[in-house]
Amino acid sequence: MLLGMIGFGVPIAFALAAVSIVVLTIAGVDMLVVAQRFYRGVQSFPLVAVPLFILAGQVMNRSGISGHLVEFAKTLVGQMRGGLAAVNVVTSMFFAGMSGTAMSDTAAVGGILIPPMIQRGYSRAFTGAVTAS
Repeated sequence: MLLGMIGFGVPIAFALAAVSIVVLTIAGVDMLVVAQRFYRGVQSFPLVAVPLFILAGQVMNRSGISGHLVEFAKTLVGQMRGGLAAVNVVTSMFFAGMSGTAMSDTAAVGGILIPPMIQRGYSRAFTGAVTAS
């Protein structure tokens, strides 16, 4: 049933939901219990906090705070060998101190510094590792 629905162009999330509902109905599971457990699982603070922290990073990115932090970090460590990677680390340090989270830091700083690092010859793996760490 899942493959048939996907074959007809139904989005995968909806196909999975439909197949799950059919299987749970055939198995005799009470749908009220399923709805209650689903709601309890979604009612988690980290599930709400993660998108909001990423939103905070994007707000700081669009308001120009991230750009100013990058320029400040370039003046501190930009002249060193591997300076752009060091700028990434220093900017992340300051940004995480302001926002308090690594998630918003990665969302904001990664969007600014990953493309220039790749253009300057850093490997994608190294760029991702530096930004994630």
